[in-house]
Amino acid sequence: MKHEVDGTLEGTIRPIWMADLPLACFLIGCCLSCSDRRQLLRRLDIPVDRMTSFDVYELLAHAIKDENALSQHVNQVLKGKLEPEISALRAQNETVMLDACREALGGGDFYRKLWVAATRPDLSQKSQHELLGLVQMAMFDSFDDVFSSHGKVKKLVRRNEQQARMLRELRMKLERLQTEKEQELSELRTRILDMESMAADAAVRHERGEREAALEQENAELHGMLEEALDLQTEQEAKLQTLSAELARMQAIHGTCSEECGGRCSGCTEACPVCNLCRKRVLIVGGVERMEPQYRTLVESCGGILDYHDGKMQGGAKKLERSLQRADIIICPVNCNSHGACLMVKNLAKKHRKVVHLLPNASISTVTRVFGEVVDAG
Repeated sequence: MKHEVDGTLEGTIRPIWMADLPLACFLIGCCLSCSDRRQLLRRLDIPVDRMTSFDVYELLAHAIKDENALSQHVNQVLKGKLEPEISALRAQNETVMLDACREALGGGDFYRKLWVAATRPDLSQKSQHELLGLVQMAMFDSFDDVFSSHGKVKKLVRRNEQQARMLRELRMKLERLQTEKEQELSELRTRILDMESMAADAAVRHERGEREAALEQENAELHGMLEEALDLQTEQEAKLQTLSAELARMQAIHGTCSEECGGRCSGCTEACPVCNLCRKRVLIVGGVERMEPQYRTLVESCGGILDYHDGKMQGGAKKLERSLQRADIIICPVNCNSHGACLMVKNLAKKHRKVVHLLPNASISTVTRVFGEVVDAG
């Protein structure tokens, strides 16, 4: 039999149409998928679009009974799919080959070994019968497994439907819970906003209360300062009245002196301590600033010239130095001057070799005594 040649194994492979028909049908049904079987028919231009899977299988099973273009094509496809890596088994005897089929039953290599046995030219009727029994029993076991699996599948389907129904119910419950939680969250956010607004109002009220308390404290402090200023003003006014009275007395003395000396600048009596001020420039630094007019009246009534500096040193150092340079008499009351002003007067007097009269206060009588000291020194 040389219906088919397989390389080095010439004449050892029996074609599918010469194999035992039940075994050949089994190979077609189990070794070819539905798409493989349809593709076989399409390659031979056989329309399969309206054919069922069983129609396709039945057409192939009928075709492999004889040698024809379709059976040759089926044989070529099965050979290409099952023959590789199994050719060594063909060299074994029939007993070894049957043992290999038994061992492979239910495994992935069973179809390859069944292909070798079904296409073996010298396969005995006994072996064919045994192989057919193995195939049929495997099919029956498979049917049992299929039916059992089908029942399990039905149970699984029912369980899946139940679980799907439970899942839908859970989803609906979850949606309701989410809606409720969103509503609660919205209410909480509204409450938080209200509480933040209340807290802001409370903070404003608290800040306003602190500000009012601070203003009240500041007002009390200002009121105290005002009272102190009023007391100081009263004291200064009293001093001013005293100084004015003293100035009037000195002016009266000066008027008497002028009458006695006939308007001359020398030869006065001892009661006039200021006649030697004629043409002398007197610099008074500091003192009571409001008394500058009285100081000026006193100096000018004694024939002198007053140069007054308020003792404030912001930008007044140069002006002070110019006044000190041209002064004949320099008077600096220490109780009405800053420490900086007194120190500046002393340094400038030392620089320009001038005498400074540092007075304990700025009263008219004290200033007048300086005039007397100058007269006595002269």
